[in-house]
Amino acid sequence: MSSTQTQSIRKATPSPRGARAPALLKLWCSSDPLALPSFAPLSGCDEILIGRGPGRSMQRISDGDRKLLVLRQPDASMSSSHARLRRTGEEWRVSDETSKNGTFVGDERIVERLLCSGDILRTGSTLWLVCEEMPCAVAEQGQPVEISAETSTGFTTFNANLAAQFASLGKVARGKLTILLSGPTGSGKEVVASEIHRASGRPGPFVSVNCGAIPAGLVEATLFGSRKGAFSSATENRAGLVRTSDGGTLFLDEIGELPLAAQTALLRVLQEREVLAVGADTPTAVDLRVVAASHCDLEQMVADKRFREDLLARLSGHTMVLPALKDRPEDFGLLCARLLTGMEEVDPKRLRFTVEAANAMLRYEWPRNIRELAQAIARAVALCDAGIIDAAHLPDVVMAAPRQAAEKREEPTKTRLVELLQAHQGNLSAMARDMNTSRSQVRRLLERHGVEAQEFRAE
Repeated sequence: MSSTQTQSIRKATPSPRGARAPALLKLWCSSDPLALPSFAPLSGCDEILIGRGPGRSMQRISDGDRKLLVLRQPDASMSSSHARLRRTGEEWRVSDETSKNGTFVGDERIVERLLCSGDILRTGSTLWLVCEEMPCAVAEQGQPVEISAETSTGFTTFNANLAAQFASLGKVARGKLTILLSGPTGSGKEVVASEIHRASGRPGPFVSVNCGAIPAGLVEATLFGSRKGAFSSATENRAGLVRTSDGGTLFLDEIGELPLAAQTALLRVLQEREVLAVGADTPTAVDLRVVAASHCDLEQMVADKRFREDLLARLSGHTMVLPALKDRPEDFGLLCARLLTGMEEVDPKRLRFTVEAANAMLRYEWPRNIRELAQAIARAVALCDAGIIDAAHLPDVVMAAPRQAAEKREEPTKTRLVELLQAHQGNLSAMARDMNTSRSQVRRLLERHGVEAQEFRAE
């Protein structure tokens, strides 16, 4: 006796602090790069069939105790029955369903293969990411739900940890609390700062300034304003960026580049909510919200006497660390779609990527983060013909990214697990790094073999 339930994919906003579950994320479709990612939780089903269909849909089929989830994608290079995922205990294996174009894990064409968190599965021109955990809304009665990455505040991600940070940021954005953003160069700190301003509802402008780009002798005048005659080049009164942002948000990028004298003046602004222009006798009150950012370790700069400790305390009302692009693979397709949509010189709906180009982009680690991805896409769009972006249109450094070697995913023996526990003194995170897998996968292996990690931990 079997029952079938078909549904169009429904949208839900993620609950970052709610349930987290393993999931299969439709990461990107190279033939339809504007299509936003979506995912289906792996919990609640025993098999997943991936295949071509007239539209994007999910279909749940029950056959006794077995539950099958059918995922359809309008991908012309995908077979109608392309690949099947099967649950074995807590593990998932993928097998090719004699598809026309083959099923790939990374760069390896497979017949059958164990899947691990972080694996990239390709069926046709559609790329899927196996995720250990994702922020997900609770599906009604176990039904699959597509999760929209964009929350009500506009912060966008599919990364579980980043989603939790965005949830907190959405709450503090509505007040005047100073926010400090850190993370590597090119990770999107100014974009986040702009979104904080939008979510705050403050009526004034969003004023962005790169502290490292202001000439050393003009920092205080640029930020705090100046009066005519205060110095030789002061030929008129200037309000300064602090007063310009009155009622709005002042974004101080690369705050670590501020000279110590300017840091002292900024501290007074934050404490007193007033600014004293260079050459002025009386301060002016300001309604100010500051968001600061730095890729430097400000704590270390304090230790080195290069940054004021009291200023860092004032700036750290709420802190957030933006990860590097390579550490948020779930968002790759989402970011590509956003970057393509923002291009004015071309119609992004006409753009397509070859499978080779998509593979090269996913292999590359993007050390300069989202900024580098944006430039690479802009270059490829400019060079491509008829809207088809091939690997040759990408920067040489992207094309040169090494192919992923086919890894043997054989399950370690009990003896090997004990050896690793001894070597790492029962530290499961260290074991996971050594085994190139997830911490939860290590726990499952230990449970399967009846091994207690606690016995190997140092007293």
